[in-house]
Amino acid sequence: MEKKTTNETQINDDRTYNYNALLKAIVKSDNNGAPADIVYVEKAKTELVVAFSKIEDNIRAYQIALLDQKNVLSPVSFIEYQIKDNGIYIATFKTRYDYQGTGLGKYIYQLVQAHADKLGLTHSEGLIWPIANIKAVDGDSYHDFDKQYRFLQLMYHALGNKIVKVSTKKLRGQEDLDEQIYDFSEESDTNNDDDQFSMLQFKDDWKLGDKYKKLNPEQKEFIDKVTKFELKLRSKYLLEKQESMKNR
Repeated sequence: MEKKTTNETQINDDRTYNYNALLKAIVKSDNNGAPADIVYVEKAKTELVVAFSKIEDNIRAYQIALLDQKNVLSPVSFIEYQIKDNGIYIATFKTRYDYQGTGLGKYIYQLVQAHADKLGLTHSEGLIWPIANIKAVDGDSYHDFDKQYRFLQLMYHALGNKIVKVSTKKLRGQEDLDEQIYDFSEESDTNNDDDQFSMLQFKDDWKLGDKYKKLNPEQKEFIDKVTKFELKLRSKYLLEKQESMKNR
């Protein structure tokens, strides 16, 4: 095998650097300058673009996504979430079928919780919604609602969450929540009349600093950029709101 010269190696390194810089520029141009980096996901054994973006102007709603370098416009895994006073609400959490089981979901889940942690929040929650195309639920059970629901419960539990039942009345703010911890030792009875007006919520509480501390150096660098950028957006929004109130 012909050995590469130092100059050839330098040229290849420069090309890689320029290519990475171009990818970041493309993602940033689509997200109004929001943070974007190229990261290595160890379990997937691949480099992907991780990107932060805002999805709502009037509330603190954001997305963290992992993108294939060959198609930075189509996320292979993403989480949409909202920052609230008492923590974050995770609205959507999806990984493309061909990327499921490669650790991408866990990677960005860690980032989302660390973002909350850096803002001084220690709580995250969301509702479990079955989605189509779950690789772990295939064969005859491909469209099996109960098995999809069961798998997602176990997945969120594995991510460190408690699973609790929440009545639909509570979701509408009509009554207090009497938390019932979900028992993973038994199959859920979906025909139980008491469950007809209940949903399952995943929730996690942690000590301040714990989620950020568990990140690898690449993840920490990205979240530092995200926190700085998001706070800048928030300050700008509050100033604009203040000005609009003055002009009324």
